[in-house]
Amino acid sequence: MKVALLVALAGAASVAQADLYTSADITGDSSHISAASMQNVAPANRTTDGYFLGHAIGGAGGFALISPNVDSIFNGASEVLGADGTTGGTITSSDATLVGDVFALGNTVIQVQLDTTAADMFISGFTVGGLPADSAGMFMGANAGGNPLDFTNPAFMNQALLYTIDASGATTNVFDVTGIMGTLGDGSWDGSAGVSISGLMDAGTVAAGFQFDLNIVPAPGSAALFGFAGLVATRRRR
Repeated sequence: MKVALLVALAGAASVAQADLYTSADITGDSSHISAASMQNVAPANRTTDGYFLGHAIGGAGGFALISPNVDSIFNGASEVLGADGTTGGTITSSDATLVGDVFALGNTVIQVQLDTTAADMFISGFTVGGLPADSAGMFMGANAGGNPLDFTNPAFMNQALLYTIDASGATTNVFDVTGIMGTLGDGSWDGSAGVSISGLMDAGTVAAGFQFDLNIVPAPGSAALFGFAGLVATRRRR
């Protein structure tokens, strides 16, 4: 399994894990990136503590899920999901917390990734909706009709990156997809993603994933409760 930490990209200076990437650090042509949606594909083993992460192929005719239709669990471990629908390769999901703590407040950087045992995750020669599948897709949560990645407190997106890895372990592309992440009513991230990438078919991609830099803040109710508790304590001291 190849897990990209995205801290020393080809052609970019080495930076600390906590640093954010700027446009100068991004490889790949962002014009190939667009928001995509693939609704009504509920995972077969939908779980309350799981999240859905899958890859797809498609284009103008829509997108079709090719990864196993099952949830992953965010627990820092790898999970074998099953066979890819186009190559037959085994798909494994993995996740990691690179900075901070997803259960604590403040800055945290997390990563979710899919790996395949096949030579390529996205191969041509298929049609979706009667049209050639000429684009790759990465879907997470509600954008594929599945479970989003939930947080105890609101998580605001600082930056979202989508990356790809080849068989040598090299990071071949890193795309800044911050602007197309979904949000809830309070502006926090909704735990879902749907990204279409043209020009990535038959490119030798054996792993792809997202890296999310988040700022987790207290929920409005908990902040009010804390303030009330502080007021009571102050009165008691008097």
